[in-house]
Amino acid sequence: MYYSCFYSVIALLAKDELAATTHNGVRTEFFRQYIKTSILSKDISSLYTDLMGKREESDYDDFHDFTEKDIMPLFPEVENFISAIKNLIGEV
Repeated sequence: MYYSCFYSVIALLAKDELAATTHNGVRTEFFRQYIKTSILSKDISSLYTDLMGKREESDYDDFHDFTEKDIMPLFPEVENFISAIKNLIGEV
């Protein structure tokens, strides 16, 4: 789920001729360009931050497992996130 959001943000940044070279850089530019300017809601930024944290936990923490209970509620939120990004990209 994180990577689907991550790559949609990269596509949005590319549409606006912006770029970043790291995961944190992508997040920083996303926040600067779209959240702080209120183009997108703070709820979206919270989800992105949460997913990024979960990705880091799963990649770098020893023996961290996510349960179905942890993950299933995130699917509708991720779908909304991607829809919001698609709407901005479609405003070309």
